[in-house]
Amino acid sequence: MRNYTEEGKVPHTDILNKHNKSTSSEAKFDVDSKLEVFRLAFTTMKFIYFILCLSLLVYSVWGAPRHRTLLAPVTVSDANIPRHLPRPRKTISATPQAKSKQRPGRKPKPLEDRVYKVRGPIRRIERSYSREKKGEVLMFLMHHRVPKDLKFDDDDDVVEYRPPIQMEASRWFKIPQRSMPIGGRTALK
Repeated sequence: MRNYTEEGKVPHTDILNKHNKSTSSEAKFDVDSKLEVFRLAFTTMKFIYFILCLSLLVYSVWGAPRHRTLLAPVTVSDANIPRHLPRPRKTISATPQAKSKQRPGRKPKPLEDRVYKVRGPIRRIERSYSREKKGEVLMFLMHHRVPKDLKFDDDDDVVEYRPPIQMEASRWFKIPQRSMPIGGRTALK
């Protein structure tokens, strides 16, 4: 760090005389030193403007006085309350009671007056499948072939196929076997 007192310069004049090699008091500034002084002054002005805006913001948010309307004080004579009578105190019961809320709508009937429906037998709900799904199952049963149990003979390597049974079709389409279409033409109707 420079010691300005040794050179006989003051810090702000050091910036002005930075590029100037002449030591005379009547030295002329060149363009670079003027530009540097202008930049320093401009940044200082920007900083002061920023502080001013920040202080106005803080004042407007937290420090501004609130506009309050003052009410006139109410006296006892204005309130029409006699001074000599004490205010009545609330009595609190020893057993607390739950407040009953009034529900909107009709009052519920007592249990004796209610009409109950007779329950019927429990019915099994079976899924109904679309006509396209039934057609797919029937086409699978008619046209698909499953290999028979393989028996390895030295003489023949021929694999025999058979049509699938309903249990295999129910596994393939993931539907219960009871709901499989049995008749060909009646199932598609």
